[in-house]
Amino acid sequence: AWATNTESGFEFQTWGENRRIPVDLDGLRLVSFLPVENQ
Repeated sequence: AWATNTESGFEFQTWGENRRIPVDLDGLRLVSFLPVENQ
């Protein structure tokens, strides 16, 4: 995560396999979680 000139004041990226998925909601970046995989 890093500071930017956006409404929320920050931006972020995800890398690799991850349960967290960035979601844009009217310009606000939120994080959605995928369900846990049963192994």
